[in-house]
Amino acid sequence: MIKHVALMKFRSDVPRADLIDRYEREHVPLVRSLLPFFSDYRRNYVADHPMVPRGRDQRDPAQPDFDVATQLWYQDPKQLIALGQALGDPAIEAAILDSEARLFDQSTMTILECDEHATPAAYLQPRRAGYSGWPAIKLMGLIRKKAGMTREAFIDRYENGHCPLALSVLTKDGMPTFAKYCRTYPVAAPRFAMASEKLSPSAPTIDAITEAWFWTEADFQHFLTQRTDPHVAATIADDEVELFDPSSIAIYFVDENL
Repeated sequence: MIKHVALMKFRSDVPRADLIDRYEREHVPLVRSLLPFFSDYRRNYVADHPMVPRGRDQRDPAQPDFDVATQLWYQDPKQLIALGQALGDPAIEAAILDSEARLFDQSTMTILECDEHATPAAYLQPRRAGYSGWPAIKLMGLIRKKAGMTREAFIDRYENGHCPLALSVLTKDGMPTFAKYCRTYPVAAPRFAMASEKLSPSAPTIDAITEAWFWTEADFQHFLTQRTDPHVAATIADDEVELFDPSSIAIYFVDENL
Protein backbone atom coordinates (compact mmCIF):
# COMPACT_ATOMS: atom_id res chain seq x y z
CA MET A 1 0.00 0.00 0.00
CA ILE A 2 1.18 3.56 -0.73
CA LYS A 3 1.95 5.60 2.36
CA HIS A 4 3.32 8.96 3.47
CA VAL A 5 5.41 9.25 6.63
CA ALA A 6 6.18 12.68 8.08
CA LEU A 7 8.88 12.86 10.77
CA MET A 8 8.46 16.10 12.70
CA LYS A 9 10.09 17.77 15.68
CA PHE A 10 7.95 19.78 18.07
CA ARG A 11 8.57 23.44 18.84
CA SER A 12 10.87 23.84 21.83
CA ASP A 13 9.01 26.78 23.38
CA VAL A 14 5.74 24.96 24.16
CA PRO A 15 5.32 21.99 26.57
CA ARG A 16 5.12 18.62 24.81
CA ALA A 17 1.76 17.74 26.38
CA ASP A 18 0.25 21.00 25.12
CA LEU A 19 1.55 20.36 21.60
CA ILE A 20 0.13 16.84 21.50
CA ASP A 21 -3.22 18.19 22.71
CA ARG A 22 -3.11 20.95 20.08
CA TYR A 23 -2.21 18.44 17.35
CA GLU A 24 -5.08 16.12 18.21
CA ARG A 25 -7.74 18.78 18.88
CA GLU A 26 -6.87 21.30 16.16
CA HIS A 27 -4.53 20.02 13.46
CA VAL A 28 -6.02 16.54 12.96
CA PRO A 29 -9.58 17.86 12.37
CA LEU A 30 -8.17 20.52 10.02
CA VAL A 31 -6.37 17.94 7.90
CA ARG A 32 -9.41 15.68 7.84
CA SER A 33 -11.62 18.54 6.65
CA LEU A 34 -9.31 20.11 4.04
CA LEU A 35 -7.48 17.02 2.77
CA PRO A 36 -9.88 14.05 3.11
CA PHE A 37 -7.99 12.00 0.54
CA PHE A 38 -6.58 9.14 2.60
CA SER A 39 -7.64 5.77 3.97
CA ASP A 40 -6.02 6.02 7.39
CA TYR A 41 -4.26 8.70 9.48
CA ARG A 42 -2.18 8.00 12.60
CA ARG A 43 0.21 9.92 14.84
CA ASN A 44 3.06 8.18 16.68
CA TYR A 45 4.48 10.20 19.56
CA VAL A 46 7.98 9.26 20.73
CA ALA A 47 7.85 8.36 24.42
CA ASP A 48 10.39 7.38 27.05
CA HIS A 49 10.55 3.78 28.22
CA PRO A 50 13.11 2.35 30.67
CA MET A 51 13.42 -0.88 28.66
CA VAL A 52 14.04 0.73 25.26
CA PRO A 53 17.55 2.15 25.70
CA ARG A 54 18.47 2.97 22.11
CA GLY A 55 15.96 5.73 21.27
CA ARG A 56 16.83 9.26 20.29
CA ASP A 57 19.95 9.55 22.47
CA GLN A 58 21.71 6.81 20.49
CA ARG A 59 20.38 7.94 17.14
CA ASP A 60 22.88 8.04 14.27
CA PRO A 61 23.41 11.77 13.45
CA ALA A 62 22.42 10.99 9.84
CA GLN A 63 18.98 9.83 10.98
CA PRO A 64 16.08 12.29 11.21
CA ASP A 65 15.39 13.62 14.69
CA PHE A 66 11.67 13.67 15.47
CA ASP A 67 9.04 13.80 18.20
CA VAL A 68 6.14 12.48 16.13
CA ALA A 69 5.88 10.23 13.09
CA THR A 70 2.66 10.94 11.23
CA GLN A 71 1.41 8.30 8.79
CA LEU A 72 -1.13 8.58 5.98
CA TRP A 73 -2.27 5.64 3.86
CA TYR A 74 -3.79 5.80 0.37
CA GLN A 75 -6.04 3.11 -1.07
CA ASP A 76 -5.10 3.93 -4.66
CA PRO A 77 -3.21 6.54 -6.74
CA LYS A 78 -6.43 8.55 -7.24
CA GLN A 79 -6.35 9.61 -3.58
CA LEU A 80 -2.76 10.81 -3.89
CA ILE A 81 -3.51 12.70 -7.07
CA ALA A 82 -6.47 14.42 -5.39
CA LEU A 83 -4.28 15.30 -2.39
CA GLY A 84 -1.59 16.76 -4.63
CA GLN A 85 -4.13 18.88 -6.50
CA ALA A 86 -5.79 20.13 -3.30
CA LEU A 87 -2.45 21.38 -1.99
CA GLY A 88 -2.30 23.62 -5.07
CA ASP A 89 -5.06 25.74 -3.54
CA PRO A 90 -3.21 28.62 -1.81
CA ALA A 91 -5.84 28.86 0.93
CA ILE A 92 -5.55 25.16 1.80
CA GLU A 93 -1.76 25.20 1.69
CA ALA A 94 -1.64 28.29 3.92
CA ALA A 95 -4.07 26.83 6.46
CA ILE A 96 -2.04 23.62 6.78
CA LEU A 97 1.30 25.42 6.99
CA ASP A 98 0.00 27.94 9.54
CA SER A 99 -1.34 25.13 11.72
CA GLU A 100 1.95 23.21 11.46
CA ALA A 101 3.89 26.34 12.47
CA ARG A 102 1.98 26.31 15.78
CA LEU A 103 3.24 22.77 16.40
CA PHE A 104 6.55 22.00 14.74
CA ASP A 105 10.00 23.25 13.87
CA GLN A 106 9.21 23.21 10.16
CA SER A 107 12.88 23.41 9.17
CA THR A 108 13.39 19.85 10.45
CA MET A 109 10.37 18.24 8.79
CA THR A 110 10.97 15.13 6.68
CA ILE A 111 8.16 13.79 4.46
CA LEU A 112 8.63 10.41 2.80
CA GLU A 113 6.61 8.60 0.12
CA CYS A 114 6.76 4.90 0.91
CA ASP A 115 5.64 1.38 0.10
CA GLU A 116 4.33 -0.66 3.04
CA HIS A 117 4.57 -4.42 3.56
CA ALA A 118 2.53 -5.99 6.38
CA THR A 119 2.64 -9.51 7.76
CA PRO A 120 -0.87 -11.05 7.67
CA ALA A 121 -2.56 -11.27 11.07
CA ALA A 122 -3.01 -15.03 10.68
CA TYR A 123 0.77 -15.47 11.07
CA LEU A 124 1.06 -13.34 14.23
CA GLN A 125 0.09 -13.48 17.90
CA PRO A 126 -3.70 -13.88 18.12
CA ARG A 127 -5.82 -11.37 19.96
CA ARG A 128 -6.27 -12.32 23.61
CA ALA A 129 -9.68 -13.59 24.66
CA GLY A 130 -11.77 -10.70 25.90
CA TYR A 131 -9.36 -8.11 24.46
CA SER A 132 -11.23 -5.73 22.16
CA GLY A 133 -8.84 -2.80 21.70
CA TRP A 134 -5.86 -1.92 19.52
CA PRO A 135 -2.48 -3.44 20.54
CA ALA A 136 -1.27 -1.73 23.70
CA ILE A 137 2.42 -1.22 22.89
CA LYS A 138 4.33 -0.22 19.77
CA LEU A 139 7.96 0.01 18.74
CA MET A 140 9.24 1.85 15.68
CA GLY A 141 12.71 1.44 14.18
CA LEU A 142 14.56 3.53 11.58
CA ILE A 143 17.17 1.64 9.56
CA ARG A 144 19.58 2.08 6.68
CA LYS A 145 20.50 -0.82 4.41
CA LYS A 146 23.95 -2.33 4.14
CA ALA A 147 26.23 -0.34 1.85
CA GLY A 148 26.17 -1.51 -1.75
CA MET A 149 22.70 -3.11 -1.68
CA THR A 150 20.07 -1.93 -4.13
CA ARG A 151 16.64 -1.00 -2.78
CA GLU A 152 15.11 -3.98 -4.59
CA ALA A 153 17.65 -6.44 -3.16
CA PHE A 154 17.25 -4.95 0.32
CA ILE A 155 13.47 -5.27 0.30
CA ASP A 156 13.61 -8.81 -1.07
CA ARG A 157 16.16 -9.89 1.55
CA TYR A 158 14.23 -8.18 4.36
CA GLU A 159 10.84 -9.61 3.40
CA ASN A 160 11.96 -13.12 2.46
CA GLY A 161 14.91 -13.58 4.80
CA HIS A 162 15.01 -11.40 7.88
CA CYS A 163 11.25 -11.24 8.57
CA PRO A 164 10.72 -15.02 8.54
CA LEU A 165 13.80 -15.45 10.73
CA ALA A 166 12.64 -12.88 13.31
CA LEU A 167 9.16 -14.38 13.41
CA SER A 168 10.60 -17.87 13.92
CA VAL A 169 12.75 -17.02 16.95
CA LEU A 170 10.66 -14.30 18.65
CA THR A 171 7.71 -16.45 19.67
CA LYS A 172 5.19 -16.93 22.44
CA ASP A 173 2.90 -19.95 22.80
CA GLY A 174 4.07 -21.27 19.45
CA MET A 175 3.29 -18.07 17.51
CA PRO A 176 5.32 -14.92 16.76
CA THR A 177 5.18 -12.49 19.69
CA PHE A 178 4.10 -9.51 17.57
CA ALA A 179 0.43 -8.53 17.36
CA LYS A 180 1.17 -6.57 14.17
CA TYR A 181 4.36 -6.28 12.11
CA CYS A 182 4.97 -3.87 9.22
CA ARG A 183 7.93 -2.68 7.15
CA THR A 184 7.81 0.65 5.32
CA TYR A 185 10.28 1.41 2.52
CA PRO A 186 10.78 5.03 1.38
CA VAL A 187 11.16 5.63 -2.36
CA ALA A 188 14.15 7.61 -3.59
CA ALA A 189 12.10 9.74 -5.99
CA PRO A 190 8.41 10.47 -5.26
CA ARG A 191 6.06 9.08 -7.90
CA PHE A 192 3.16 11.43 -7.15
CA ALA A 193 3.62 15.20 -7.40
CA MET A 194 2.37 17.52 -4.67
CA ALA A 195 1.40 21.04 -5.81
CA SER A 196 2.89 22.45 -2.58
CA GLU A 197 6.69 22.44 -2.60
CA LYS A 198 6.81 22.84 1.20
CA LEU A 199 4.56 19.79 1.70
CA SER A 200 6.23 17.55 -0.89
CA PRO A 201 8.15 14.35 -0.05
CA SER A 202 11.92 14.65 0.20
CA ALA A 203 14.86 12.36 -0.55
CA PRO A 204 15.13 9.75 2.23
CA THR A 205 18.10 9.32 4.55
CA ILE A 206 16.71 5.98 5.77
CA ASP A 207 15.82 2.80 3.91
CA ALA A 208 13.22 1.22 6.16
CA ILE A 209 10.87 1.95 9.03
CA THR A 210 9.95 -1.20 10.90
CA GLU A 211 6.98 -1.31 13.27
CA ALA A 212 6.05 -3.97 15.82
CA TRP A 213 2.98 -4.02 18.06
CA PHE A 214 2.26 -6.08 21.19
CA TRP A 215 -1.16 -6.89 22.58
CA THR A 216 -0.17 -6.52 26.23
CA GLU A 217 2.63 -5.38 28.51
CA ALA A 218 3.25 -9.06 29.30
CA ASP A 219 3.81 -9.80 25.60
CA PHE A 220 6.21 -6.86 25.37
CA GLN A 221 8.17 -7.99 28.43
CA HIS A 222 8.34 -11.49 26.95
CA PHE A 223 9.79 -10.01 23.75
CA LEU A 224 12.41 -8.02 25.70
CA THR A 225 13.43 -11.15 27.59
CA GLN A 226 13.76 -13.10 24.35
CA ARG A 227 15.91 -10.38 22.78
CA THR A 228 18.44 -10.81 25.61
CA ASP A 229 18.63 -14.59 25.19
CA PRO A 230 22.17 -15.22 23.85
CA HIS A 231 21.07 -17.61 21.10
CA VAL A 232 18.20 -15.41 19.88
CA ALA A 233 20.29 -12.24 20.06
CA ALA A 234 23.16 -13.83 18.13
CA THR A 235 20.83 -15.30 15.50
CA ILE A 236 19.19 -11.94 14.81
CA ALA A 237 22.44 -9.95 14.99
CA ASP A 238 24.22 -12.29 12.56
CA ASP A 239 21.42 -11.78 10.05
CA GLU A 240 21.22 -8.02 10.60
CA VAL A 241 24.85 -7.47 9.59
CA GLU A 242 24.07 -9.07 6.22
CA LEU A 243 21.23 -6.63 5.65
CA PHE A 244 21.54 -3.44 7.73
CA ASP A 245 24.08 -0.79 8.59
CA PRO A 246 24.10 -1.76 12.30
CA SER A 247 25.18 1.72 13.40
CA SER A 248 22.03 3.19 11.83
CA ILE A 249 19.44 1.22 13.80
CA ALA A 250 17.43 3.52 16.10
CA ILE A 251 14.49 2.05 18.04
CA TYR A 252 11.71 4.20 19.49
CA PHE A 253 8.90 3.45 21.92
CA VAL A 254 5.85 5.34 20.62
CA ASP A 255 2.29 6.16 21.68
CA GLU A 256 0.06 5.64 18.65
CA ASN A 257 -3.07 7.75 18.14
CA LEU A 258 -5.55 6.53 15.55
